[in-house]
Amino acid sequence: MRSFIMLMLLTPLIEIAAFIKIGQSIGLWPTLLGVVVSAVLGVLVIQSRGLALGTQLRAAMNQGEMPARTVADAMMVFVAGVLLVIPGYFTSALGLLLLIPPVRNLLYAHMAKRTTVVASVHTASPRQERPRVIELDDDDYREH
Repeated sequence: MRSFIMLMLLTPLIEIAAFIKIGQSIGLWPTLLGVVVSAVLGVLVIQSRGLALGTQLRAAMNQGEMPARTVADAMMVFVAGVLLVIPGYFTSALGLLLLIPPVRNLLYAHMAKRTTVVASVHTASPRQERPRVIELDDDDYREH
C-alpha cells in the first residue's frame, strides 16, 4: 500500500521530467503529438474492450463458468486504456505494458495469490404468516 501511495505522489514528478527530456530530444510539437496519439489509442482500447467484455461474459456465463479471469483481464485492459488517456509518457508506458498479455498473466497470478474467494450462501428466511386483515370503511361495518 505504501508503494502505491509513493507511486501516486511521484507520478506527476516523473511525468514532468519525462515531458522535459522528451521535449528536449524530439521537440515540442512531436512531444504533444505523442500525447494526443496516446489518448486516442486509449479511447479506442476502452471502446473495443467494452464491447468485447460483454460478449465474453455472456459466453462464460452461458457455459456455467465463473468469469473471474475474463473480468480481471478486461479490467486490466480497461485500466490500460485509462492510463493511455491520461496525458503523460510514464502513464502511457504503464498502459502499454498492461496491453501485453504476458504482463497481464503475471499480474493476474500475483493477484490470485493474494486474493481469497469466500462463497456466500444467502438463504431466504421463511415467510412469517401474517394475520389476514380486511380493512372496512365505516359504511361497510355493522354490529350484529
